[in-house]
Amino acid sequence: MKFLLASVALLLASMGVVVAAEPISAQQVQQNAQDYFVLDVRSEEEYHQGHVPGATNIAHSKIDSHAGLLPADPTTPMVLYCRSGRRAALAAQKLEEMGYTKVFLMQGDMLGWQEQGFDVAYD
Repeated sequence: MKFLLASVALLLASMGVVVAAEPISAQQVQQNAQDYFVLDVRSEEEYHQGHVPGATNIAHSKIDSHAGLLPADPTTPMVLYCRSGRRAALAAQKLEEMGYTKVFLMQGDMLGWQEQGFDVAYD
């Protein structure tokens, strides 16, 4: 898993994307969900096919135009995920540019969440 995260980071860096977001395990998110603003940055269609319970959906490409759905406090801990990591890293970079200081990337993203057998919501 660490190799995968390092590979994604290197790929994004080669594309000019620099992200300071820290990794967080799906298990930590599942056990402490109430401590985080969980943000699913996949498309609305993907979100409705199953998501982390309690997650807010804003597609990574719409972060700017939907900023009103984000926490007003830029120190709110935020956990981002997508399907496999690329879009979450792009969204994390944007959020950090917007002043958010506690941005985390969920390790394994939605695929990892499902592989671990955690509950999936379909609302």
